Amino acid sequence: MSSNRYLRVCCHMAALLFVALTLSLVVSSQSRADESSCITCHTDEGLLAENLGTVDKKKSALQAGSG
Repeated sequence: MSSNRYLRVCCHMAALLFVALTLSLVVSSQSRADESSCITCHTDEGLLAENLGTVDKKKSALQAGSG
């Protein structure tokens, strides 16, 4: 095998590997974005109402005594 042909084969293999890695990176980043959409949970009214706690408004010492 001549060195010129060997170089072309290696370049083609490297290009195919680069394309395959780039496509896998794009697909995996899109799937991670779909899985971790925080917007859904942080804007769901049912979840927000469920996670809200009751706020106990305590009066300060100056307001609590008889007037």
